[in-house]
Amino acid sequence: MGVVLVAALVFTAMAAAKKTVLTGLFDGGGKARVAVAGATADGKYRKVVYSFRHITVRCDGDGEQRLAADRVAGGNSDESGLIHFGNTVISGPAKHPKYLAKVHGTFTHPGEARGYVRVSGTRVPLKGGGHADCDSGKLKFEALGSS
Repeated sequence: MGVVLVAALVFTAMAAAKKTVLTGLFDGGGKARVAVAGATADGKYRKVVYSFRHITVRCDGDGEQRLAADRVAGGNSDESGLIHFGNTVISGPAKHPKYLAKVHGTFTHPGEARGYVRVSGTRVPLKGGGHADCDSGKLKFEALGSS
């Protein structure tokens, strides 16, 4: 819930600033969206909101691909400008979480972000219902856009 609240607050602040949306795909065919605003003189961004959908996971050791039910979303802000963005959300014990969602991204050039998203845990919600012990592994993404 905290990630959604952060995303809502950052999105509200971005409404007043010029926004650029970077889009792309990540490993497994999912969709990446990174909205940025408030460019600094050195090309960094002050506000970032990200969303990853259609995350492919492998569950219960059977190797069968499934889709996680949840999208991974969040946001970051820093008035001095961001080079890196992301967050980790854990539900349950840290050593064996019920659910873990991690995003790590880097702005490699203005208008370009690269990184990874990972979903894992003993009770990952699945599209279509139910939960399972799943892991997506590190799914690399690249998101590009124009101002």
